[in-house]
Amino acid sequence: MRVVLFGGSGTIGRATCRTLLSTGHEVVCVLRTPPETEGDHPRLYHLVGDLADPGFLTTAISGADAIVSCLASRSGMPHDAWAVDHGINSAVLKVAKTAGISRFVLLSAICVQRPKLAFSMPSWHLRPNWLLPD
Repeated sequence: MRVVLFGGSGTIGRATCRTLLSTGHEVVCVLRTPPETEGDHPRLYHLVGDLADPGFLTTAISGADAIVSCLASRSGMPHDAWAVDHGINSAVLKVAKTAGISRFVLLSAICVQRPKLAFSMPSWHLRPNWLLPD
């Protein structure tokens, strides 16, 4: 399966990437900044670009069987969380729906229950958009 992984450079994203590769998947890591090391796995590819650009997102998910997002704001500040945790994840989900990709997984260390902290609200508000058409 070809899996497009957003946020593959963070702690959760790196662990997810390793697991996907070890179970035989082809992984395209979509990143905001170039990776520190490219890695030399034959089924690992990197794409670097502007995640706020719908055209780039459409190109990034081309040919995907599934999308996994480990994206999160870097600062944890509310404006950053709304821009990334909600805004970019919403944009990725929108292009996935348009492309007919029905597998979308959001991994996060927060928001497994109704959030009590302000910085975790953006991910919580993404929830109504999760359902993809049958």
